[in-house]
Amino acid sequence: MPATLGIFAKHPDHGPVKTRLGAEIGTHAAIEVARLMLQFLLGQLRHSLGRNEIVGWPPDAIYDFRSLSRPHWTVTPQTSGDLGEKMNHWFETAVAPSPGTTIPQTAIAIGSDCPMVTPGHLHEAAEMLNGGCDLVLGPAGDGGYWLIGVRQPHPLLFDNVIWSSSEVRAQTLHNAARIGWKTRLLDPLDDVDDLAGLHRAIEQLRSSASPDFRELAESLEYHASTPGTEPHR
Repeated sequence: MPATLGIFAKHPDHGPVKTRLGAEIGTHAAIEVARLMLQFLLGQLRHSLGRNEIVGWPPDAIYDFRSLSRPHWTVTPQTSGDLGEKMNHWFETAVAPSPGTTIPQTAIAIGSDCPMVTPGHLHEAAEMLNGGCDLVLGPAGDGGYWLIGVRQPHPLLFDNVIWSSSEVRAQTLHNAARIGWKTRLLDPLDDVDDLAGLHRAIEQLRSSASPDFRELAESLEYHASTPGTEPHR
């Protein structure tokens, strides 16, 4: 069964991004960190799954997202509502068969805050879904998740989830159990939300065998150590 990948992202130049990180290293440096991570993921994951989408916010930034995304990605605006409503709406459209086929898709969503996501992670999640699993989560250290994948959406999956809390993953798993879904977990990774998280990501990227990861670590280190720098254009 083919799979659709969606990266949920705020455009770095439209509204506040990485506000917790920005309070520690400065707004402009945080914007550049967000830009670097998003561009890195778009490059690293462009050939991972069958269909690639940036699910962008705000809606008036769609054309600017297209300038970042290159030809490998389509861009669709996020809907209004809380994160659960946004994801459920996207899942409903993402599982639709590709044009000219009748085969439904599985759907996998990530954010743009975890630069350690690799094509291998996405393939593992897709294999779990194709193997009969209904829900795949990639656990994050803050109680949330860095990846969520479904075979088919369900309106109760995000019911009563308190977003941005440490209970997000537990509440989502509770809802999946209520629905009767089979669930699998990937290895844990951490999002970059604050300076401590940024330093952890830099160390993990720096220790990687991948030269691309190490190059990203150097770029992120520059902005972590020079707060307040103006974003590069």
